[in-house]
Amino acid sequence: MGTASFEMLSKLEVVRRFLGAFRAATGARIRLEIADRGMRIEKPAKSAMLRVPILIGGEPVAILRSDLIAVAAVHDRRPRKQKSPEPVGGHRPPLQLSRSQWQGCQRLLRLFTQLLSESAARNFTANGKHDPPWLVRAKEFIQAHATESVTQKEVARHVRYSEDHFRKRFRDVARMPFGEHLARVRVEKSKELIADPHRRLSDIAFAAGFQSIPSFNRVFKQYTGLSPTQYRMSLRFSSSSSSSSSSSKHPR
Repeated sequence: MGTASFEMLSKLEVVRRFLGAFRAATGARIRLEIADRGMRIEKPAKSAMLRVPILIGGEPVAILRSDLIAVAAVHDRRPRKQKSPEPVGGHRPPLQLSRSQWQGCQRLLRLFTQLLSESAARNFTANGKHDPPWLVRAKEFIQAHATESVTQKEVARHVRYSEDHFRKRFRDVARMPFGEHLARVRVEKSKELIADPHRRLSDIAFAAGFQSIPSFNRVFKQYTGLSPTQYRMSLRFSSSSSSSSSSSKHPR
């Protein structure tokens, strides 16, 4: 599903707008690229260019990358103002940033890629623009009954198909088996509940339709790349990063 996921991301209007806004704000041109299969996610080196993966189901499917940014110095000092050299051979020279500026760009890209990953995960289970009516009805029925012990046979009956015919058509048109779609819907429901810090993860598992805690933990990590606990911690980190960024822009 890697190629399909990348194609979906590349067509999102929010991606085009973000790339344009990032360039307008920083002067750096970034691009969205498909990720290599089996690529390793490593912490950037001190001299690294900006390169942030977009994860779906814990696997990198795309990369936001810029080869036109270089770190001017390790210390937190702005690079000296100097006349920009002329492009050589049609290529622009790297944009020189201080270490703190480069780290700020890295944080910005990470927050955006997290939002993109969330959006892509929801898109897998949402009704598509070209979904046939029977599939729309099936997805709506699954959404309404995902927290219950809904079965493939019940959904097939709802759209007036035999179970065997429904299984084949759903897999071909929705591009995933019924069981995977149901699991993804439950994971998305559990994500919404995890955002409430006062709800226990064990309660969330059953409220989202999972039949056991081990099943919840396994399926959640399979489709997000994080355990439920890690996901909740990532929400707190994103919230604290946004708050600190806001307070730094508006000091008391």
